[in-house]
Amino acid sequence: MRKSNVEFARHLRRRMTPAEKVLWSRVRNRRLGGYKIRRQAIVSGYFPDFYCPECKLVIEVDGDVHLNEDVAKRDARREAILRANGYNVIRLTNPQVLLHTDATCQLLLQHLGTLSACGEGRGGGGGARPFGDARGDAY
Repeated sequence: MRKSNVEFARHLRRRMTPAEKVLWSRVRNRRLGGYKIRRQAIVSGYFPDFYCPECKLVIEVDGDVHLNEDVAKRDARREAILRANGYNVIRLTNPQVLLHTDATCQLLLQHLGTLSACGEGRGGGGGARPFGDARGDAY
């Protein structure tokens, strides 16, 4: 791993958004169902907001900038690459995390439980299970 990647990941960890800070306070130190969640870890060359290595679940918390067409296209390309490499991706919005934190954590627990129960993310060779975009869920 290049030093510049490590430095960039550290930079991202120091500059979390308010929504990322709230979610991090709920998932750090195995607080969410005992799952190890990392923040801004390097995954297939990308720096997702959060990542559970046990379940190969990438968690992205999107602000308004992700509504921009160019940014949305870049997000879609990155998500396709991650899925092709066996990772599962869930996208959350800032308001979803900030206004419905408990429900968001329950949603994450549901996905994590499904993935770990299926043996995915544990080297079993299971393919990516598309959970799609969590932004459409009713809260």
